[in-house]
Amino acid sequence: PGNFAVQPDGRIAAYDFGMVGRLSARVSRQLMSLLWAATREDPERIIDAAIGLDIIHGRFDRPALTRDIERLIGRYARMSVGEIDIEVVFRDITGLIREHRLRLPGDLALLMKTLGMHEATAKRLDPDFTPVKVAAPYARRAVFGRYQPAELGTRLLSGAEDAFELLLEAPRRLDRLINILESGNFETAIRVIDAEKYTRDLQALVNRLVVAWLIGTSLISLSVLLAIYRPSSVEAWLGPLFWIGAAVTVAAGGILFLILMRRRR
Repeated sequence: PGNFAVQPDGRIAAYDFGMVGRLSARVSRQLMSLLWAATREDPERIIDAAIGLDIIHGRFDRPALTRDIERLIGRYARMSVGEIDIEVVFRDITGLIREHRLRLPGDLALLMKTLGMHEATAKRLDPDFTPVKVAAPYARRAVFGRYQPAELGTRLLSGAEDAFELLLEAPRRLDRLINILESGNFETAIRVIDAEKYTRDLQALVNRLVVAWLIGTSLISLSVLLAIYRPSSVEAWLGPLFWIGAAVTVAAGGILFLILMRRRR
């Protein structure tokens, strides 16, 4: 690509900064965790890192997502860039996102685009380059580097500052909560997950029972009439027409009732 160049010392220089993104320290840490999990082919840790990156939010089917990630890992983890078709990879990833209703934040989407641009450069420079294999030591150093004394000291200091601020703010927040309780403005809301779905299913079941009951009682009534009705010689020829008409009426009523119930759903 025209906006990349390889410098004499092996570094890649990027030109044209028309679209620039910045990753926060938190996102960078989670990305390293995700990369480290990918190099270890650990789908459970990949999911945990994706939750930390806000890719996964709300309820999701963890076993199904784990299986799909395992499938992607098995397909691409050991491939070289010469064997990888980036369009197919992106199609598989977007399919995974769509299937499990995941969300890709803007900065991560821009990062994926950048990786796609690097793919063409990597193929020209070294088609046998295996990204996951080469990335493993870098990811390991980044993850374990968090537990170095200097890094731990910085994070502990930041946590201590947050805890101290919370301690100072606690009395005022508690006083505010007490005022809300005393004024009677405290409200709670309970949301039953999937309640509407269960209600619709229950209504459909009741509708089926009602239809079955109506058809059953109609058939019983016809049977009773058939047992006690004795047409005269004049009415004998009308008997079959009567029973056919009654049966058609019952069937039409049942079908009409089913149609109305489906429309209500």
